[in-house]
Amino acid sequence: MTLVIDLTSEVEDRLRHAAIQQGMTEEEYALQLIEDGLSMTLTTGAALIARWEQEGVLGAWADRTDIPDSAAYARTLRQQAETRAWEG
Repeated sequence: MTLVIDLTSEVEDRLRHAAIQQGMTEEEYALQLIEDGLSMTLTTGAALIARWEQEGVLGAWADRTDIPDSAAYARTLRQQAETRAWEG
């Protein structure tokens, strides 16, 4: 299948830059993004955890020493987000 997509110059630049960082052509990188997006349908918590493990998200901050109590830190962030004034 051939697909033609009109991109803004900003999106095109971002795609080119990201592809270069990955050592891929723009076409290869765009295809990977589409495939990843299509496979992101996670219907269960277990599927989400498995995806996070696959991507290396879980434990990414395991070596941090500036957050001694991660649960307390998460509570603080949550409270800050809940009390933040939204502009709209």
